[in-house]
Amino acid sequence: MIRRETIKQAIDAITQRSPEVGYTLDEMLGNGIIDAPDPRGETLLGEDFFFLFDTYRTRVSKFLYINKGTVPIEERLLVKYGELLKKRELLERGEALNTPEAAQTIRQAGLRYMVLHEIDYAIRRVRKDQGPPAESLVAFLEAVKRETDPRVCSADPGDAGVLYRGLVDVSTPALFMRFPFCLDSLLQVAHINLEFFHVRFFLNRLIRNQIRNCFVCLVDHRIVGIIYLIFKEQLFFRRLVIDFIATLRGKAGDPAAAGAPRGVGTFLVAGVWLEWKTGTFKARDFVLDSEVAARGFYQSLGFHSRGAAEFVLRTPRPQLLKAIVCMKRVQQPLPPAVAAEIGGLIAKQVGSLRKRPKTETDLSERHTTLEIVNAFLGSDAYAGAAEKAVRTLRKYKKKIPESETLLGSVRGYDA
Repeated sequence: MIRRETIKQAIDAITQRSPEVGYTLDEMLGNGIIDAPDPRGETLLGEDFFFLFDTYRTRVSKFLYINKGTVPIEERLLVKYGELLKKRELLERGEALNTPEAAQTIRQAGLRYMVLHEIDYAIRRVRKDQGPPAESLVAFLEAVKRETDPRVCSADPGDAGVLYRGLVDVSTPALFMRFPFCLDSLLQVAHINLEFFHVRFFLNRLIRNQIRNCFVCLVDHRIVGIIYLIFKEQLFFRRLVIDFIATLRGKAGDPAAAGAPRGVGTFLVAGVWLEWKTGTFKARDFVLDSEVAARGFYQSLGFHSRGAAEFVLRTPRPQLLKAIVCMKRVQQPLPPAVAAEIGGLIAKQVGSLRKRPKTETDLSERHTTLEIVNAFLGSDAYAGAAEKAVRTLRKYKKKIPESETLLGSVRGYDA
């Protein structure tokens, strides 16, 4: 749980950067307006910790609190302080505070206050650590602060930053792209407050020239999932490693996760797999250091354990393969070698259709396989890579009842 001593440490850290704000927060802590939860009562908000700000339970990511100390508390304190300033402004103008519009305005003001504070802190660190050579980065961050377009990270499918279009849930359009570093994306990160990811994380990645390793899933202009990659050098080869991955749907009980789609984690892994196969990431293996609680998810995608905690992806399983097949590269077609490799995976799936389902699970997997094969054969993106799958269908035509229907979806096929 969060204790008063920890809140005091967070306020002291803010005071070093912004004395006036820190002194105000410290006074509020002394007066009990800001407080820690009573250890004799509830100390968790869903799966996260919380502290009290004017009796309001303010959510703090448990993972970030355990691994990053006061940083997530600092950010939430600044959000609530920014909200407080906006409330005072609205009251001075005689506007009501108890309307949905006012609540949204207050919330956005708090998020913006925190994000701008963090950007200013990043600018000071850059100037201190890098000196004059970093002025171009400083100029970029100053420009981010001035951005006013509320949908600057919405990214239409034709935008240069979008790498793939695909689907999450059953048929919800989604975009896979590098993290679009802008004010809107930082505000969204601040709002959704995902496990592993926070505003200072992205500012640090930018400062360290690692922001290109961050990718997001966008649905209807909203960030609904984020994945961060690193590389591990080992003897004469390197590995591509999923360092962090989090989705909005994974925030059980958080109002920010309302309406979050399914399948975002799979979608993110599919996008990374395609970027790896197309040569964007030069690595021999695609691995991750798995959390115990998430092993079932990774195994369902095709990751296999290697050692105590490491998982390596070999052959994508149907759940992941379906996401891969349904993703379309935006800027240019897939390289023929990659399309051919996917074609080979599909041919193996076709071969599996000879087996008769014996259980409900088998039947469900068969339906998924049929969806994958049908999507592959009917896709223009794989028109030149379907020959192996078609040959397999013809070979086992009598053993696969759906073979004629599947072959009928192949352009130019003559039964």
